[in-house]
Amino acid sequence: MTQREKVLATTLVGLMSFLASGLVLFLFVVEPFKEARDRLQRSKGALEEKQHELEGEQAQVANMLHVNPRLGLWNQLSLSPRDHRLKKGVTPTEEQKKKHITQLQVKYERYLSELLQKHGLKDAVVTPRQVQQQSIGPASRNKKQPVYEQLAFGVVARGKLDEVVSMMHEFHATPLLHKVRNLSVDLVTDRNSAVPALVVQGPPAPGAAQAPGAAQAAGAAQAAGAVRPGGMPQIPAFGQRGRGQRGPSGRGRGPTTPSGLLELKMTVEALVVNGAKVREELTPKLPDSKEKEKLPYTPRVLAEPGRTYALMGKKNMFIGIAPAKVEAKEDKLTEEKQEVLRFVKLTGLWREADSTRWQATLYDQAKGGSEIKLSKSPSWRAKFKILDKYEETTIEGRVVHIDEEQLVFKTDEKYYRLRCGDFLYPAIRKPLSSRELRGLGIDTDEDVTASEDDSSQ
Repeated sequence: MTQREKVLATTLVGLMSFLASGLVLFLFVVEPFKEARDRLQRSKGALEEKQHELEGEQAQVANMLHVNPRLGLWNQLSLSPRDHRLKKGVTPTEEQKKKHITQLQVKYERYLSELLQKHGLKDAVVTPRQVQQQSIGPASRNKKQPVYEQLAFGVVARGKLDEVVSMMHEFHATPLLHKVRNLSVDLVTDRNSAVPALVVQGPPAPGAAQAPGAAQAAGAAQAAGAVRPGGMPQIPAFGQRGRGQRGPSGRGRGPTTPSGLLELKMTVEALVVNGAKVREELTPKLPDSKEKEKLPYTPRVLAEPGRTYALMGKKNMFIGIAPAKVEAKEDKLTEEKQEVLRFVKLTGLWREADSTRWQATLYDQAKGGSEIKLSKSPSWRAKFKILDKYEETTIEGRVVHIDEEQLVFKTDEKYYRLRCGDFLYPAIRKPLSSRELRGLGIDTDEDVTASEDDSSQ
């Protein structure tokens, strides 16, 4: 090989080596770099898009919290997501979850019933509905742990406009994550045909076949107070009272439809949010003024600036402006006290399994309607009033003592005892003595003397 051929061969080998190095550099360095740069650009674009979406969602959340600040306190205002008796870190079983949800339904139904009764609404029926579960975002991959569960209740009641307004105001002021899903208020024009008769289904006989959903319906009826303790169905409240339900003596009484009587129907929903604070009570303890200053949002109730909602009753949208009351010159019609009270019976004495508070029910067999629920506390549940067929007060009393054997009430500065099954008359003929009251732990300022037969009654 000549010198020229050696130079050419060396040059060719060097050129091929250079080309091979360039190809390797392009395949393993330049091309991956370009792909990585393109991916980086795409990632930056996607990040900017997600950041824009996040800012939009944050603005939406801020707007929602501005309109409804309660959502910012969801972990405090939610119903308790688990039983407070379970230890921290212990995952509840499915049976324990179902039991806890059932207990929440009973507590919330009791809250609604007492709220309606507190504001004077009558013939109230609260019916629990099917629990709905909702999963959102990453939590949807875990079907066993929904983001929240929604408890729904159907409510039907009757009352005047001012009673409905005051009840709704307190409902919205209650510190809970709940709302009225839908609501209708209608003027009752005919008490006998405005609402169909209430059908109450008692517990089935042991071993008897039961239709699907019947057990749930019976349980809901008993929780709503439509079935008395022990399975005894309550006399229908709707369609009976205005017809003059007759008692044992055949005496029929029942007033005509009061002016401005409204029928309220609504669906109420309450949230049980997973991860919220666990507590025993239905409602949380409200923060004091110092803690409120630290909150990012201040819970508000209804419109701002505040309105005087009680004025709605002055110009009633259903019956117009109420005419000025003119005192009747003629004497008011009333029934004899004995004739009214001999049909008012103490139908039950009971207490809840998780409570020490005894409760009782009075029922007017002649007038019909709902039972009167009584307890020593709260104070508005301790007071009761019995009206005659002319809607005049026959007796007004206050419960001072209840136990498993008796109910003791005070009226006209005297104390009387009722046992389960007793009627107000002749019970009011025998007031209790000071010795009997002291034996029950009831202190009185005056000296009370019992008589064999109080003829003044």
